[in-house]
Amino acid sequence: MYRQILVHEEDQNFQRILFRKAPHLPIEDFRLKTVTFGVNCAPYLAIRTLHQLAHDCQEKYPLAKNIILHETYVDDVLSGGHNIQSTLNSMTQTIETLKSAGFPLKKITANHPKILELIPDTDVLDAEFLKFQDTSSTKTLGIRWNALTDSFSYSYDPLPASKSSTKRQILSAVAKLFDPAGWLSPIMILAKILLQQLWLEGTDWDEHVKPTAFHKWNTFREDLQAISSINIPRWVQFSPDKRIQLHGFADASEKAFCACVYIRVQHEENSFTTHLFVAKTKVAPLQTVSLPRLELCGAVLLSKLIYHIRSQLNLPPHELTLWSDSAIVLAWLEKPPHTWKTYVANRITQIIHNVSNTPWRHVPSGANPADLGTRGCKPQDLAECCLWWNGPEWLSKPATSWPKGAPSNLAPPEKRPIESLHTLECTYILDRFSSFSRALRVIALLYRFIRNSQKYPIPTTLALTQEEINHAKMKLIAITQRNHFVEEIQALEASKPIDKKFTTHPKPYAGQSGDHASKWSSSSGRAKLQ
Repeated sequence: MYRQILVHEEDQNFQRILFRKAPHLPIEDFRLKTVTFGVNCAPYLAIRTLHQLAHDCQEKYPLAKNIILHETYVDDVLSGGHNIQSTLNSMTQTIETLKSAGFPLKKITANHPKILELIPDTDVLDAEFLKFQDTSSTKTLGIRWNALTDSFSYSYDPLPASKSSTKRQILSAVAKLFDPAGWLSPIMILAKILLQQLWLEGTDWDEHVKPTAFHKWNTFREDLQAISSINIPRWVQFSPDKRIQLHGFADASEKAFCACVYIRVQHEENSFTTHLFVAKTKVAPLQTVSLPRLELCGAVLLSKLIYHIRSQLNLPPHELTLWSDSAIVLAWLEKPPHTWKTYVANRITQIIHNVSNTPWRHVPSGANPADLGTRGCKPQDLAECCLWWNGPEWLSKPATSWPKGAPSNLAPPEKRPIESLHTLECTYILDRFSSFSRALRVIALLYRFIRNSQKYPIPTTLALTQEEINHAKMKLIAITQRNHFVEEIQALEASKPIDKKFTTHPKPYAGQSGDHASKWSSSSGRAKLQ
């Protein structure tokens, strides 16, 4: 594919090489005119060229545009249709579009013989394709597809037995098993947990692993051979005229958390089929995290998975229901994020962003298929596990058979404490005035207004009298005493003795008036509060 794409002439000088056919011949300078293998930008240039081709030919070949833009992985095209005629039209337009730019399609496969009737034998993967099961298989993105049975399967070359293994060898062997859709998540999580254990033990890349870890790896390696017995139907029995639902399940354990999504297709009023759509697992973080928080991380993973499915697949309008077996997580999701502490609030916000206000329901732990992705499963057991491949048994029944909600009277942890703060500004009255004389006049006028409103005799002059000034002064003294001698005044009013630290002489006492202003008498040696 790369050699079919011509590079602009002004960019060809960046692909100059020195070469000679024999040591005795002079060195020649060559300029590569096409996209070259090994150059960092080569994959981008190839894919960008295909996308430009799709836009250039969209008027003549409209069906090919969507296939090239969304159903092509580098030089592999994976597409289909809901009937033979639409599939033939899409395939023909795609072939003609790519052929117009010098990209002839080869190794074409299909699951129906009528689709291959118009394809030359030289362009078909095998002349005996769809005739024998052994000749009807092809490998795409690490997964083997058998067109005759229309099912996916996995093939894994058994590793030779050895007395020890290094971390590099284990990681290399695990990476060979490519599982883009997460269908083997219960198997792969065992390898992920083992690799995390090797990191915790501090094992170097080329250092032999410890006996305990090697025993786990050896058991996993021997069980992995049974992966060839797993067959996954490609068709989930969906067609545009049928109603579908998406159901997501989340779970977590101390070692990992998992999310899996199922598609539920309604055929008749009370006839439903369910199939595993996609799944994803992650190991738990190295630092210790409580189990409810890990369950919440599983819910976040599920929301991200749903968001990715909806953004990448052109699904028709459908219902979405999410399930969790954690009553605490469900209680967290019932209230706004600001109700909870930062850790929980941030993840609740992510979930709302990804799936909006999608309803969450409680599922019993025994009926949660995501539980398999948190504790692991052997390949021979997973092959026959209906809970993983089809979801809970009640999911293929009417909604009246689904589990009821968990009790809602739970008081979940991580609640943010409500702090109510009230600020009372209390300013000393004399601080509001620029001088003491001004304060006397203002206070005296205020008391005059009060006396006038109480029908006392109104003064005949606007000027303040000496009596009014003295009355205001006594009020200010009383206020000052109230501010500085609170405990002493309360003790005098309650006829209790005053603390000796207050004073030795003159001795204060409460007068008959309510002003509590002190009159100091030097002759009696006592202070009187009036």
